[in-house]
Amino acid sequence: MNSYFKKHAAAIAAAAVLSVSMASGVMAEENSVTTYVTSAAEAASSVDYSEVTKQLALYYQTTAELFRSVGQPVPADILSGLAAYGNVDVSAYLSAAADALDSASEAVSAAAAAGSSNTSKADSVMWMDQEDGTSLFYKCDPSTGEAKLYEGWYTDDSGAKYYFEKGKPASGWVIDDGKFYHLDMTTGVLATSKKVGNFYVGEDGAALMDTTAPDGTSLAYNGSCMISKKPIEELDHKTYIYRELLVKDPDLYAEFSARSSGSYQIMPENENGFAWYTYASMRLYERKEDGSIGKKVYEGDGCFRRDASIEFLNNDGTVSTMRPSAIVGSGHETWMAEHIHIDPAGFITYSEIKKDD
Repeated sequence: MNSYFKKHAAAIAAAAVLSVSMASGVMAEENSVTTYVTSAAEAASSVDYSEVTKQLALYYQTTAELFRSVGQPVPADILSGLAAYGNVDVSAYLSAAADALDSASEAVSAAAAAGSSNTSKADSVMWMDQEDGTSLFYKCDPSTGEAKLYEGWYTDDSGAKYYFEKGKPASGWVIDDGKFYHLDMTTGVLATSKKVGNFYVGEDGAALMDTTAPDGTSLAYNGSCMISKKPIEELDHKTYIYRELLVKDPDLYAEFSARSSGSYQIMPENENGFAWYTYASMRLYERKEDGSIGKKVYEGDGCFRRDASIEFLNNDGTVSTMRPSAIVGSGHETWMAEHIHIDPAGFITYSEIKKDD
């Protein structure tokens, strides 16, 4: 077997081993996989083939199947190979490599049963490029090969924690299980044991409420730092209702549109040294199980931080953001939001304008 094919044989074995390990419910550590890849490659190279065509066919067919099994698009070079070798019968080669692949499957299954610390959870997640040029984070179900958009917390190998919403890494304030957490605006890493704006987060990253911060700063019932015995940030009792609703259900739809008495209104406000914009009016709706809009649960003012980010899709498919001060005359004066983020005091920090269906 020539050196060119030996290179392909290793690739074939690697693809096959990964497929088997996913079916068994766990991805083995890189070193363990390498051991069995080598065994499979050696077993394959010991078979005497007169036609390199079969080996190349197996490489392209197996690699394509691996990409499909995890929901990824098949690369263009693999598709080109399939066009040339997709109809070649490769059953004989698969039989020759079966013993080595069975060994890999048994080892992976044993590691799963023992809860081996060698199992790498990073192998069950992946970034996938989207048609609009962005990338989203997916989690693979090892038993089915199905890939779903990642939701919730993810800890990388260095111990840094991130939060994902529909495959997108979150930044700024998020709510999880009734608590507020802050993700770095640049890196997305969870903040811990520090001051963040007018708030403090503890060792677990959750915002501190109604207590005294480590540096002696008094914190209000809503987590805001106090000045002259008053919270720097504070909603009035009417708008505080939406803050409580979002704490219970952060996935509510939000609609920013005209007031019942007339057109929409956005007003700059300032109190206790803190400035914001009040938008009239905002409505919140429950999200049904099928993702459609459900019952209205709030109608009233919505209060935006001045540095809030409003994200929208341009006609050419690119994404832009604007501040609340730029709403008037933007063409996006009214909108439906997939969801909104608020800081611990309830001021809106982020809104994503819902795409038209």
